[in-house]
Amino acid sequence: MIVGADCHPPLPGYHMFLKGKIVTASMLDDDAITDITERFEKRYDANIDFTVEINSSIIGGVIVTVQGDVYDGSVRGRLKSMREQITK
Repeated sequence: MIVGADCHPPLPGYHMFLKGKIVTASMLDDDAITDITERFEKRYDANIDFTVEINSSIIGGVIVTVQGDVYDGSVRGRLKSMREQITK
């Protein structure tokens, strides 16, 4: 299921508009989406219009993609990282 996140009005000083995606195991509330959006808008110095995708296979946490950059804060990603460390 994919749900479009509301894009808030342009913030002062932000001249770029970017698209991004938030993948989460279950639907986030509006406050969580706003918090993620604000953090990444500051990081990229741009307005970001996020879509939200529900994917239970990530188990928990979120995966955020902006401009081809992937920030994996998912439980699945952490387990994969742990498995890679153990097998080294």
